[in-house]
Amino acid sequence: MSHVRRLGIVCLGLLVAGIVAGTLAWPRWIAIRDAADALVDRHVGHEVAHPGWSFPAHVWSAAAPLDQDPARLVEEAHVRGYADACPPKHPGEICPTSAQVMLRGGTFPEGVQPAGNAGWTRPLALEPVLVGTLIGPDAEEREHLPLAQAPPALIAAIIAAEDQDFWTHPGVNPRGLLRAALVDLQGSGAQQGASTLTMQVVRNLSQDKERTLGRKAREALSAIAIDAHLGKEGVLQVYLDAPYLGQDGSTSICGFQAAAMHYWGVDARDLSLAQAATLAAILPAPGRWAPDVDPVEATARRDHLLRSMAGLGWDRAAVDAALQEPMGGLPPAATPAVDGRPASRHGPPPPRWPA
Repeated sequence: MSHVRRLGIVCLGLLVAGIVAGTLAWPRWIAIRDAADALVDRHVGHEVAHPGWSFPAHVWSAAAPLDQDPARLVEEAHVRGYADACPPKHPGEICPTSAQVMLRGGTFPEGVQPAGNAGWTRPLALEPVLVGTLIGPDAEEREHLPLAQAPPALIAAIIAAEDQDFWTHPGVNPRGLLRAALVDLQGSGAQQGASTLTMQVVRNLSQDKERTLGRKAREALSAIAIDAHLGKEGVLQVYLDAPYLGQDGSTSICGFQAAAMHYWGVDARDLSLAQAATLAAILPAPGRWAPDVDPVEATARRDHLLRSMAGLGWDRAAVDAALQEPMGGLPPAATPAVDGRPASRHGPPPPRWPA
């Protein structure tokens, strides 16, 4: 038999084997794809709750009408952190002697009202204030952060820290997998991570952390399916709310909104570049590197990430300023709603009651 004929038979055999393998694998891929799409849809629709994806309930006070006793109105305003000013000129100010007030607006049962005393669709009132949080059996403090309102610095820091090829890969990064395999094969004892943001989302939502090749294969295929199903922005939206980022006693701090309030008392939308980099830098091990656990290591990891961001094109002057920012921090406290979102916290921390 000639070499050409042998080569033809081998090629034909490989073609047939490929067709058979594809025929057998296609139904499996469809099953994994459909299961992954259904999994993420249930979570995005808040139809499920479990460790890694549970949101506490919040108890809010009623709005405080302006036609009540002036002394009580002033007291109500001070509870909400209103500043004294006579006459009040800016939202969030009240005159204690006349009880004149310039309203913050914010979220009401009737909808979001504008700052100031004009343009309201309901009677003028002081905004509701957070009274307490009902923590469920999963003991997770988590707040939703809309992607459209997340600061660009936070998105850039997450991608620089966790998945620099996020915008170009299909949910799985072949280069990252190859790099991880080469490092592991060298047998140096070092471990090289290859998980993309999308693969981390799959792991968080499925809660499947089994250390087997089968689980990794399912995770990779599910990540490809979810990346196509949600798109890059959809994956980022889920990721913003998902990761564990620290501990407050027996309560887990999860998602970037809750973490921003926990560590610095600010809304995630107001995070500085340094603060955003800190949260992204501690993602691999918040239990060891959180600012309230090891501020020295948290600062070192933050600074390393900031320099990486500068190398990836982030403004050098902004990075230099962020490198000088102290880690700092504010204690958590009561949260009035301002402009449809929590304001800086005032007063003692709200009670946390088990649900």
